Amino acid sequence: MTTTTDLDFAAREALRLLGPDPENWVSDRSGIDHNVTIVGGSGSGSTFAFALRRAGIGRVTVIDEALDEAHAGVWLTRARMKKLRTPKNLPGPELGIPALSFQAWYEARHGVEAYAAIDRIPRVAWAEYLSWYRHFLGIPVRYQTKLVRIEPDANLFRLLISCTSTYNPR
Repeated sequence: MTTTTDLDFAAREALRLLGPDPENWVSDRSGIDHNVTIVGGSGSGSTFAFALRRAGIGRVTVIDEALDEAHAGVWLTRARMKKLRTPKNLPGPELGIPALSFQAWYEARHGVEAYAAIDRIPRVAWAEYLSWYRHFLGIPVRYQTKLVRIEPDANLFRLLISCTSTYNPR
């Protein structure tokens, strides 16, 4: 039996077995700097970004009005409950890849017994998991970026955004 101190070994191995992300199949167009803009970089936004990348849709931009990752979403800001209301075993942002699930992440950090002992996911642990998910999968979020307006522009849409910081995807 092989042991490792790499908490993300199983997730890394799952991605290796899936193979590289497909090439971007969306043709470049003059004057278009992204194919998809996702508004909101918390759980759903990050999941959509990963799903699009795995579907071969590149140049996806994730924007979020929050000051930074610690202020994005509800889990560390507005949520009042101590635990999520949904059962811990419902599928989440892992997109059918068990090694990317909350359970796999939690067990790698706290142990199988610790996961078995929780009835529902603690909201702070959920926020930590979502942060890990974004960072592990390399999903950059443009914080301090607000969608102001969407306007039709020929056969496309022009998004008017307001940025209060310099974007640095890493």
